[in-house]
Amino acid sequence: MTLIAGFLKDGCPILMGDLLISTPDNSDKEIVFPTIGKISRKHFSRREYRPTGFSQKVNLLSPNLAIAWAGTKLYAQCFIREVMEAGLHNNPARDALQDVFKRIEGQGKVSIIGVYRNGKEMCLFEFGSQSVTLPDSSFGWFKAMGTGYASLLKTVSTLESNVTSGQPNKLENGISVAINLTVALLSLEVQTAVPLENLYGAGYEILHPLGSGLAKLCDLTYLFWREEEESFGVWRLIPFPFLASCYSYYEDVLIIRSVRLSSNGQSASCKIESDELHTILPIYRSVREEEFVGYAPASLNTKRMCNIFLWRNYCGEQGAFSSYGYYGTGSPPLIWTNEFKDNPGIDINKQFVQSSISMILSRASSRPPEDSGENSAVIWL
Repeated sequence: MTLIAGFLKDGCPILMGDLLISTPDNSDKEIVFPTIGKISRKHFSRREYRPTGFSQKVNLLSPNLAIAWAGTKLYAQCFIREVMEAGLHNNPARDALQDVFKRIEGQGKVSIIGVYRNGKEMCLFEFGSQSVTLPDSSFGWFKAMGTGYASLLKTVSTLESNVTSGQPNKLENGISVAINLTVALLSLEVQTAVPLENLYGAGYEILHPLGSGLAKLCDLTYLFWREEEESFGVWRLIPFPFLASCYSYYEDVLIIRSVRLSSNGQSASCKIESDELHTILPIYRSVREEEFVGYAPASLNTKRMCNIFLWRNYCGEQGAFSSYGYYGTGSPPLIWTNEFKDNPGIDINKQFVQSSISMILSRASSRPPEDSGENSAVIWL
């Protein structure tokens, strides 16, 4: 129930990791996922491990060193503690990090993928991970580990080259690849939800270079929409997302604001079913409750938005279409108004939604190939 990965895209190093923690099959604990909501013991058959909580798998120890781990949390904490005691988080070197890894107890029960700054260079390293076939020549390195490894391999093999407007730089291209991977994995989680015994994820962190150091991607909201083909060529669309998942950081604590929406029975109108905050802690220090005094939830109107349209056609085939954008200065496709009150408003760019639906129709239609699709219809609820 883990997935970590590191890759080099056009010379830009990227780390990513999931958030889920599992323990042996002896827990009755009920937890709430940011993605699929509440789960408890009744959702599982008899298996060895079950999800019981969350933890950061990607830990930013300094602007010079970040470490992603898979396996046993205790041994990952041991490795990170010894790295910090040796001062390697400030002055990292691969050989020294490897020496620490060889000394820790239970090294066979933890895998590490990391990135560090060596002078002006960013270097990726790994201890005990597995290789991923490079999608194309723009990738120079790709490693992963965890129970989600097989799903990652399937996702990477279907990656499409993104052509965006303007002239995206190497960092933007690297982040875009990571976003594409998280979209595919989160879509699988949200669409299927079971078998929960094999579930991993619940969310993903992305780490990237920033200036002369390293940083985690923040100020990002995933918006999930649902489209269904009721009969051949007739699609039903609820004109607002059913789930918004906002990623922000309070110091080094990841906070995911998960908002679920449903129709209130009126045309193009919605209501909030739940508005939850999930705090995901780093593993290298203890976090005190008083640190959150004065904290206010992050706005859903973030600079980065990723709209994910989950579709199912009349034949039962399903998939996802996504659109990611940075809206630091421009107008986003969706703006939340009055978001912290009982009856929120959502200002949605209908042209954006219609163009997205057109893309879905071209990919997901169950009509025969010779049908041009000119008779398609979309029902707006």
